[in-house]
Amino acid sequence: MALPFGNITANYLSGEYNKPATGESIGNFIHNIVTAVFLVSGLATFAFLILGGLRYLTSSGDAKAMESATKIITNAVIGLLIVLGSYGIARIVESVFGVSIFNPTFQGP
Repeated sequence: MALPFGNITANYLSGEYNKPATGESIGNFIHNIVTAVFLVSGLATFAFLILGGLRYLTSSGDAKAMESATKIITNAVIGLLIVLGSYGIARIVESVFGVSIFNPTFQGP
């Protein structure tokens, strides 16, 4: 059975697991979550930039529609800057404290 934190193959009749979850597989799970969050935030930024641009183009000079489209574009850029800033802060924390946030490994039993 494939799980997000590693492969665990099980023999359900005997109750034995051939490969239990280890610290590395939990680290891989966290790494995959962080990667997915950055991917989704990038795609959302792109989608909102496209949406705001289309609304701006189709506003036909209506001041209220243009203002709404400008707010969408501005908020998308602000969101992207927040995500990039959090990435930069995490990298600084990694270098200062010597920890690995984006590829963590844990000591398991």
